[in-house]
Amino acid sequence: MDVNNNKDLLEIDIKKLVMAFWHKIWFIVLASGLCAALAFSYAAFIVTPQYSASSLMFVNNSSISLGATSISMTSSDLSASKTLVDTYIVILKTRKTLNKVIEETGVKYSYGRLSNMISVSAVNNTSVFKITVTSPHPEESALIANSISDVLIDSISDIIEGTSARIVDRAVVPTSRSSPNVTRYTAIGLLAGLVIAVAIIVISELNDDLVHNGDLIVEKYKLPVFAEIPDLNAAAKRYGYYQKYGKYKKYSSYSSYGSNGDYSNAKKSN
Repeated sequence: MDVNNNKDLLEIDIKKLVMAFWHKIWFIVLASGLCAALAFSYAAFIVTPQYSASSLMFVNNSSISLGATSISMTSSDLSASKTLVDTYIVILKTRKTLNKVIEETGVKYSYGRLSNMISVSAVNNTSVFKITVTSPHPEESALIANSISDVLIDSISDIIEGTSARIVDRAVVPTSRSSPNVTRYTAIGLLAGLVIAVAIIVISELNDDLVHNGDLIVEKYKLPVFAEIPDLNAAAKRYGYYQKYGKYKKYSSYSSYGSNGDYSNAKKSN
């Protein structure tokens, strides 16, 4: 594949890259495993576990009035129901409501901190909405979620006439943490290690300007190669391998002659 950049021709040998990946597969596995282990350790032992508890509430109304504005709706009017749920969410996040929750539960959080711990959403765009509280302590998350439900009932009836809210399901103490997801962190670490290792190998290969064989000179510079110096280390390794597994076993007896070249003691094996 050729890449033309500012009239400079950069040639990338895909086959060479694939072979480099194969020869350095140990480096890819090592980098991926190391990054996965670091991500796992971070998620399992460093990040503070968080626990989430949720309560469900139902909006009960047929005709409501907010100040001088009157709104009429039926149970089948999902769009108006969603608008009403959004109104309840705004009331829930007000300073007055959350300060009352802080007072009743006795938690040591500021209004802003408690507001960030709460998430509210409609369930499938219906009149039921879920209040979720996330805290480092499982008992505390359930306590705050149930307190919000109780306080919200009174707050809604005081602000919006002709409507009410009912608790569908109270929050229970969670038995497992909601975050961090150790599996997800480990998978991200594994992928990050893989990408880093591949990037290092690619950059190393692209910056490699050494001539490893005569074919490169012929292909790139169109010059003839008259001789090549063999890799004696590689040859020695191959000879040691063959000798170990018996490829040269029948000639091994000739290596027993002395330094004076006396072959008299050498016996050719069958």
